[in-house]
Amino acid sequence: MTERLELQSRDQMGEASNMNKRYEKERELNERLSEELEILKQEKERKVLDLQAKLDKERENFNTRKREVEQRAARAETKQTQLMLGHEAEKATWDTKMTEFKHQIDELKSKNDRLQANLEAKEQQIGRL
Repeated sequence: MTERLELQSRDQMGEASNMNKRYEKERELNERLSEELEILKQEKERKVLDLQAKLDKERENFNTRKREVEQRAARAETKQTQLMLGHEAEKATWDTKMTEFKHQIDELKSKNDRLQANLEAKEQQIGRL
């Protein structure tokens, strides 16, 4: 019976030793997995921060380009307005000159008609003499 108890005692000790070894392996595995999980979390957080920074920079670049385009559009619109106003002013000047020339033509035609009538009257007077 003592042998039996001794055998049982050794079996229990061997089993306890095996349990301790399994516990240590499981604990080491758990620690390693926890460390890997922490590393993965840190990498994920870093990637999120990098992507957020990239997004912020792209947003800033987009807004800068948008402002530049809006400024160019405003300058183009201003220039177009200036050109149109200049064109209208020049057109008004030419219209005024054209009107003045037409009046001069009408005056010269009228003067020419009077001179022609006067010439004819003089010719008739000369023809009577």
